[in-house]
Amino acid sequence: MAIGRLVGRAPRWATQQAGARLQRARPGRLEPAVPSAWRSFSASKPSVAVGSDDSGASLREAIVQHLTTAGVTVKDLGSDTFYAIAAGVAREVQAGAGGCRG
Repeated sequence: MAIGRLVGRAPRWATQQAGARLQRARPGRLEPAVPSAWRSFSASKPSVAVGSDDSGASLREAIVQHLTTAGVTVKDLGSDTFYAIAAGVAREVQAGAGGCRG
């Protein structure tokens, strides 16, 4: 199969349903061929809510550090039980403060 070829009809159909248009990357072009509707989202400064249970605390800290150095606004909810952290992250995403993602 040729590079850049779609596998099946589902990706093409899903893209059309989203109102986007597929583009092929041009030779020598560094950035990916992304529909303009998606570029506007990536141009805004992302915000992420992060939390973990106690066993994932060290990984959470590494992720927070990596995202912060990449310029992402991170709201660290700390460590607690899985259920409490999941509820806290869900509340942050639901509130949508600053386009927060979980």
